[in-house]
Amino acid sequence: MNMKTCAEIGVLESVEITEMWRLETAFSDWLAEPDNLELFGEKIGLKLAESEREVGVGKFFADIHCRDVENDCVAVIENQFGQTNHDHLGKLLTYAAGLEAVTVVWIAEDFRFEHRQSMDWLNEISRPDIHFFGVEIKLRKIGDSAIAPDFVVVSEPNDWARTMRTVANLSEKDRAQYEYWTAFQDFCRSRHEGLGLNLSKPCTMDWMYFPLGHGVSGIAHGNIALRPRKNLIKAIILVDHKKNSYEHFQQLESHKEQIESNVPNLSFQWNGNPEKTIQTLSVSKDCNPSDKNDWRNQHQWLADSIARMREAVYPVVKKIANP
Repeated sequence: MNMKTCAEIGVLESVEITEMWRLETAFSDWLAEPDNLELFGEKIGLKLAESEREVGVGKFFADIHCRDVENDCVAVIENQFGQTNHDHLGKLLTYAAGLEAVTVVWIAEDFRFEHRQSMDWLNEISRPDIHFFGVEIKLRKIGDSAIAPDFVVVSEPNDWARTMRTVANLSEKDRAQYEYWTAFQDFCRSRHEGLGLNLSKPCTMDWMYFPLGHGVSGIAHGNIALRPRKNLIKAIILVDHKKNSYEHFQQLESHKEQIESNVPNLSFQWNGNPEKTIQTLSVSKDCNPSDKNDWRNQHQWLADSIARMREAVYPVVKKIANP
């Protein structure tokens, strides 16, 4: 067997960042270039584009303002040479608030434990659609090779890496459905804080589940598998009491006039069957769920329909469950 000797194996060397960029501003200029920004985004699982340098926030200036393409939101990047400090953490939060950023990135040579902990805490307490990343930059070379940047993620949203790996391996159909429900969840959080829906995590199915209580649950259901004959979305109330589901559905249906009068603009479909363990009450809308330009309208309709159906059905369900 022909083995390589130790003399043939290069040794990875660390390089001071100032050997490549003398100033932080020079590094920011380099990172803001489209190819470099794209390369960096891939490292942390994002697609970043449309960068701007030194964007004003009051009397301060953000290093890089750009767009998180896949999440269709503002991203802000704060760069720092040396070890992280409170000054740059304060700047990061100031820029994020002033620019209404949803993706927030702090790059430094070395993250102090306290600042890594702060970034983890921000991810824990923030809305699920807001992402904080802590990234260390290292420069490497082997012998006389060119110097290469190495970005090491030290803090990221919970399950971010696992989710990104999962999404990357999805089929086209599953990816479309995952993106649809992710966008719907983001819409509900940004526009319907008062709904009080306990939405599950975005999934790759053609439905998203949320509980209502008292043996009744709800589903926001969308056929987004690009099947022309089923171009519609649905909001569905499920009655699932195992052996007694049909009896409970009949009790619910006995209040049909009261329920429908509370939501006159929705056309209910009552689907009860004694042979099935799950009964449904639904409303639907004709549309094309694969048309991303229409997603906002679709999500508006779904969110409104779910809220109105719950308001109409829940009091009756509660009365039936607690006579």
